[in-house]
Amino acid sequence: MPITPQPQWPRLASSTKLQRDQLHVWAVPISGPLLETDQQILSADEQTRAARFRLDRVRQHFITARANLRLILSTYLDIDPAAIRFVYDELGKPALDSSICSDGLFFNLAHSGELALVAVTYDCEVGIDVEHLRPVRHAEGITRRFFHPDEAADVLACQGKERVEAFFRCWTRKEAVVKAIGKGLQFPLSQFRVPVKSDTPEWLSLPQHALQDASPSTTQMWLQTFVPCDHYVGAVATRGVKRAAVFRSLEV
Repeated sequence: MPITPQPQWPRLASSTKLQRDQLHVWAVPISGPLLETDQQILSADEQTRAARFRLDRVRQHFITARANLRLILSTYLDIDPAAIRFVYDELGKPALDSSICSDGLFFNLAHSGELALVAVTYDCEVGIDVEHLRPVRHAEGITRRFFHPDEAADVLACQGKERVEAFFRCWTRKEAVVKAIGKGLQFPLSQFRVPVKSDTPEWLSLPQHALQDASPSTTQMWLQTFVPCDHYVGAVATRGVKRAAVFRSLEV
């Protein structure tokens, strides 16, 4: 049976006030029993998406993650979670419908294993990723094919458990960046480099030619990394601006 993650962050039943220069990162365990109320607050399209998952565990995680995303956002928007409406870009990245939010609130959701993370900030695109540390088949081939040569050298210099951790540190950091620019894995991952060994927040530069209508400021990414709980690694990126991360764990 999976072990429920225990995030080591302050637990709150609702959000604290979000300052314009802050970024809130919420950790939400998603391995508990599926609640009827979680299903009820999802939109019709979310319920349709959930029904497509054949595995009960995958369906439960999707429903629990999306329901808690709505609960978290409702504390900032001061509306019923079920009343929140999302719009999606061509790659499926969700944003708040302008009819319910006009003050520049941005968010992103990620989940892996038994844990979901939600990032919320103002006035800039944000991307977040989390991964459960586990063995990966063909990890060396993935590293050589998709990582920047400097990243690949750092990952492959490690052995055993350390290599698994280095691989996922690199992967989550790259995924957070491409989610912040709204490109997903369509963006050429080998064309930019993230730190593998260092956990210090830092600016990254993306190749301007790889982004349509990019200005020098929007090719700069502020990357922060963290460990939400044992056996997980996470990263969050904001596009063009620095945000001070505040970490919270939602009571579920």
